Amino acid sequence: MGAILALLTIFLLMLILGVDIHIIIGIILGIMGLVVLVTMTFFIVFRIKLFGAKRVTAQFTHFGQNKWGRYDVAFYMIDGTEYENVFPSEFAFRDVLYRTDRETKVCLTKKGLVYDFNAEVCCRAGFAVTLLLLVVTAYILLGQGLLG
Repeated sequence: MGAILALLTIFLLMLILGVDIHIIIGIILGIMGLVVLVTMTFFIVFRIKLFGAKRVTAQFTHFGQNKWGRYDVAFYMIDGTEYENVFPSEFAFRDVLYRTDRETKVCLTKKGLVYDFNAEVCCRAGFAVTLLLLVVTAYILLGQGLLG
């Protein structure tokens, strides 16, 4: 929140000092493009990790903190070993998405990372959305004459 407030202050000062609004818009779009690019890289890394994963049958066991203690994840039992999901667990529809009464298919990597269906959907949809946002940002910057 502090970074957004600082950027807003900088852009307001630029506007007061007489910098052309098109340049300010271009800078804002450029920063947004960089954020989208970093986010897309995040999804690409997780998609690459999924290439070597094998689809296995797992049983959801419980929710708990991930190994870094930053967020709640779903834990799955696979062949007698418990693994944590890579992505945070969903908060909405938990009783529908995570059920202990049935088995589910998950992707297990060689390093013991588990991607459940929700994580796969997040990786695929996140990559597609960030790619679209990056193309739109570049198109707008090109239209403004600020890129290339």
